[in-house]
Amino acid sequence: MLPLVSPLHDAGYVVLAINLRGRGPSADIGCTFGLNEAQDVRAAVELLRRRNYVDPDAVGVLGIGTGATAALIAAAQDPRINVLILDHPVRQFQDILNERIGPRQPWLSWVRPLCKWTFELSYKVDGDDLNLARFTELMAHKPVLMFDEPGETVSCVKMVRTTQIVQFLKKHLKAQNKAITTLIRPQNQPRTEVIEAPPQKAAPDTGGQSWPPQRSAKDLLKNSDQPGW
Repeated sequence: MLPLVSPLHDAGYVVLAINLRGRGPSADIGCTFGLNEAQDVRAAVELLRRRNYVDPDAVGVLGIGTGATAALIAAAQDPRINVLILDHPVRQFQDILNERIGPRQPWLSWVRPLCKWTFELSYKVDGDDLNLARFTELMAHKPVLMFDEPGETVSCVKMVRTTQIVQFLKKHLKAQNKAITTLIRPQNQPRTEVIEAPPQKAAPDTGGQSWPPQRSAKDLLKNSDQPGW
C-alpha cells in the first residue's frame, strides 16, 4: 500500500493505511478473507471521521484482495462510505475453498464441503457472503473503481493505475469547505499575527573572523563543564 500514500497525499487526501487482522502484529489471528476483516475497515473509517480535519461524509476505502472484499462488506454495513477502489476482490467463496482452504488434489474434492463447514463454524461466518455477486446492487449505487484483470496482481500500485485512482477520486470524492478550512487552520488555533522584530545591533568588529564566532565541538564540550553552562 505504501506506494499509494504519496500520490494520494499530494492530491490533497488524508491517508490512513492499516494492517488487517491476520497480518503484522496480529499474524496469529486467522484470516477470513474479508468477512471479519470488514470490522477493521469500519473501525479505521470511524477513526478518520473523528478527526476535525476530515469530512466524515467524504471517506473512501481502497483494498487489495482480502482488503477489497473487506471494503465491500464494510460499505454494505456503512452506507456513509462514499467511494470504493477494489483491486482483485474475491470472486466467490468456491475459489477460496479450492485454492486456500480445501485440498487441491482433484481426488480429494469430496473433502471440500467439510472444509467449508469447518471454516464457517470456527469463525462464525457464512462463506457465501464473500461472493461478489451479492454486492451488485451496492456497486450500482456507489462510485466503484475495480481492477480485476486476469493474471495481474496488485494493480493499484502501478503508476498508470495510481494516476487513474487519483483522477477517479478527484471526480467522486470531494470534501466540504468546512473540512478543508479546518485542515488548513484548526478552529481552535488563533490567527497568526505579524510582529516586527526589533532592529538588530551591528555585529562587533572581529578582525575579519566570521560572526558569530565558530567554535569546534571540542571547545563546546570544554565549556559545558563550566558553572552556569
